[in-house]
Amino acid sequence: MLELFLTAIIDPEDEPKARAVLKGLCARSGYETYTRSLHFQGPARPTAMSNLSSADKSSKSWAAAAPFWKALQIATTKRSYNIELRYEIPYDGFGPRPAPVDYNALDGILRFVDFPDPPAPSTNRAITARKKVEIWGQKNLPRVLQDNSHVLKGELVDHTIQYFDDRGIEFCLSRQFYVADPPDHQPANSSDSRSLAPFIPPPEDLQPVDQMKRSFLFVRLHVIDDNKPDEVVRGMDQLQAVQRELEGAFDFKHLDRRAFDTRVPLEVRTAPAPLPQVVPLGDH
Repeated sequence: MLELFLTAIIDPEDEPKARAVLKGLCARSGYETYTRSLHFQGPARPTAMSNLSSADKSSKSWAAAAPFWKALQIATTKRSYNIELRYEIPYDGFGPRPAPVDYNALDGILRFVDFPDPPAPSTNRAITARKKVEIWGQKNLPRVLQDNSHVLKGELVDHTIQYFDDRGIEFCLSRQFYVADPPDHQPANSSDSRSLAPFIPPPEDLQPVDQMKRSFLFVRLHVIDDNKPDEVVRGMDQLQAVQRELEGAFDFKHLDRRAFDTRVPLEVRTAPAPLPQVVPLGDH
């Protein structure tokens, strides 16, 4: 699957106007959610997610999810990535809890996104394109990642308001917040794992990742079969039409694709190269 999206930055004072524009464009109110986002770092030497022994294969959703697990295995054969697990936070899920939440017991979403493709010279550079795999409604996701040598590196809370138009295009206003202090979130290229915060503070006590408290607007659609160039071109044409339609309301930016880099640095071996095999020379 290929994800195509536009990105705009929304200042805090402009967010009410942005919501009004999107509500009018889509002729419906947005769907507001808080999501706990767990970020796992893959190993320096890729495992291709080959160990699925902990996956919940008895669930009704397994048959539908199996092709996506296969797609994830193919995508992670030659390179490891940072992979995200997402769990919607219920309205009463904030504040101290009697016991920590067991995320292996909850249905979650596994989200993998690849390093974006470089924009072609003839395309709209404001459109970002990247491969994406999402596996929905699965239990034991943290355990599956741990079985494949992925370690928890941090967590965030995503606050999103999603709007959908009649074409199925998604308009998502997004802000991210730290669950714990920022230093506890920052990932590191090591095998050290972090611990989950014991609870999620109330929304008003969460610290925004962006110090200027800005939101990001993502206008996105998905091309299910990215091996069909005509479908990809059609998707890009749709996003360009949206960009023209919203000109003056939102300034969609061309962002360096390195801002969306999820790859784990490859392991660099520092040991000296082995000596060449000694071949005895015959008489000359």
